[in-house]
Amino acid sequence: MVILVFTTKGGAGKSTISREIVSAERAKDITIVEIDSLNMTQKRYEKSFKAVVELDNTNIESLYKLLRKARLGNDDVVIDVGSDNLEMTRL
Repeated sequence: MVILVFTTKGGAGKSTISREIVSAERAKDITIVEIDSLNMTQKRYEKSFKAVVELDNTNIESLYKLLRKARLGNDDVVIDVGSDNLEMTRL
């Protein structure tokens, strides 16, 4: 399962929702992908999750690879997109 969390408003709580609501119950089984060039916040919670991956608009190919791998392995991924990177959601 892949869940995408984003909104056009900065400071709306996307990272908190990704971490505390969407992922909380099964955190050890979930990879959080944070796509944000301005405000990386998930890395400090890395021990709580299967993995925390930080990306920005310069290495989006890494997201495609991660999603392909997740699909093949039936892995769960939550993608937290910062409002400064909403253009990437059109890819």
